[in-house]
Amino acid sequence: MSPGYFRALGVPLLAGRALAVGDSAAAPPVVVVSQAWARRFYPGGSAVGKQMVSGGCYTCPPTTVVGVVGDVKYLGLAAEAIGVYSPLPQYQPRALNLVVRTRAGAAATFKALREAVAGLDPELPVVETTMRAQVDRSLADPFRWTAVLSAFAATAMVLAALGVFGLMSYTVRQRRREIGVRLALGAAPGDVTGMVVRRGVGYALAGTGIGIGLTLLEGRWLAAFLYGVGVTDPATVAGVALLLIMTAALACWLPGRQAARIHPIEAISTD
Repeated sequence: MSPGYFRALGVPLLAGRALAVGDSAAAPPVVVVSQAWARRFYPGGSAVGKQMVSGGCYTCPPTTVVGVVGDVKYLGLAAEAIGVYSPLPQYQPRALNLVVRTRAGAAATFKALREAVAGLDPELPVVETTMRAQVDRSLADPFRWTAVLSAFAATAMVLAALGVFGLMSYTVRQRRREIGVRLALGAAPGDVTGMVVRRGVGYALAGTGIGIGLTLLEGRWLAAFLYGVGVTDPATVAGVALLLIMTAALACWLPGRQAARIHPIEAISTD
């Protein structure tokens, strides 16, 4: 890239210097590396001033690292931000990306760029895009997978809540006479509701424990779909477990209220 690339993209210079006009084809080969690159190959030390072999040419002059810049994830959120930046005169690519920072609108900027390129060579093919469009394209697949997984998770949550509700409603019907006897002997309606909720939450706690265990064992398969959070992140696992238990408690509370409204005489006299 040319010397103005980092300034145009807003990439900060962390150590050493950026690429300069003096880094010509006749000058000694130099590169600027990303912070992730420096951290991997020179952990605990400075990468500035270090030399390396470029392109597998052991007879060529060694390439010197002259600066370290902030990380940019060119290959997606899940990819590493390892990058090595070479001066344009020292590395001739087959295609060029022109990065322009401007206060004008996209339409006016693209028009001026087309005219400038056409003035150099009318046959040059030009593809126009904005940084927002580039970011949106890179995030399209993660957003799509997030939507799909969220839909499956929401469906599983609803099915689990319906299952707990159905189980506890069936339990209340099966124990209707027992509950009626408890109420006839002086049990408070709140105690009956609490009894039903505690039993259902106990089932939910057991299922949540099994789910957490499976997450710890097989969660690595989900790592490719996550960004900024680990599969075994304590806050995330605890939050999901709490949400499941609260959902189960709500699903149990409705049959519990139904049980508390049972009339003792009718329950005891029912065959």
